Amino acid sequence: MVKDINKAIRLKNLILLSFIFFSLELLLHIKAPLTQFSNTNLLAYFSVIFTAAAGYVINDYFDIESDIVNAKKNKTKLTEPQILILFYILTLLSILISSLFNNQFFFELVIGTHLTLFLYSWKLKNLPLIGNLTIAIIAGICPLIIYITHPEIKQFLSSTNPYYTTELVIPFIYACLSFLTTFTREIIKDIEDYKGDKALKAKTIPIIFSKKIAKLLSIILLLAITTFILLIMLNHNNINIKLGTLIVMTTLIFIPLIITIRNTVLAKEKKDYTVISNLLKFIFASSNVVLLVHIFT
Repeated sequence: MVKDINKAIRLKNLILLSFIFFSLELLLHIKAPLTQFSNTNLLAYFSVIFTAAAGYVINDYFDIESDIVNAKKNKTKLTEPQILILFYILTLLSILISSLFNNQFFFELVIGTHLTLFLYSWKLKNLPLIGNLTIAIIAGICPLIIYITHPEIKQFLSSTNPYYTTELVIPFIYACLSFLTTFTREIIKDIEDYKGDKALKAKTIPIIFSKKIAKLLSIILLLAITTFILLIMLNHNNINIKLGTLIVMTTLIFIPLIITIRNTVLAKEKKDYTVISNLLKFIFASSNVVLLVHIFT
């Protein structure tokens, strides 16, 4: 039962999300002179984590038929009633905790995200582009939560010290990377799940416009991500990135991106797109390692 719950909530993804919040907190307190960490910030982070978990669970509920056709072996074995009960518990916990954070905008954001994730799992993910963009935007918003938990950032951004300004913009840069990698991976997963989605008459990009168009769009997005990373690397002196961080960024992000582009160009079978999807997951996870190296160098 515990193993199946872990699969349903994507425990590994939630741990990664937790590390992202932890790393961004370290960034603000080590690289910028912000106020002391407040325990109330944990409420916001836990609320986001429970929201993400609820989103994964309800997505599994609506994906049962598709996963059977696509022969997904890593899915939870929880029954439909058990999945729904878990979804309700996680949703209630998320909303309750967000109310305790005592920030009206954040509370409304959590409610809106729950509704969006439900609509995504129910209808939007089966629509071309809209579903992909929806989940990518939500992924991009997550790193920006740090600006809500630290409202004092505003006054530091107006500071005349360019060092602090640069460091405080990093969560926004991280959000852009999160959006782009998630958007790309969602399209890759649509190609990977082509058979099951077509059987259920979904209207994803590969089904409506063909796999070739979806593949081309993925390559364009991968080139955009690579260009984005390359620009950061080329301007490392202007944005306080030291040599050690640059080496790690090259090794864990830039080179894997080149490999991913090559694999996407050559991809033909479902298994090829599974590898690409895992590479994108690795790249995003590695970005957290790069951030930690930057913080301590």
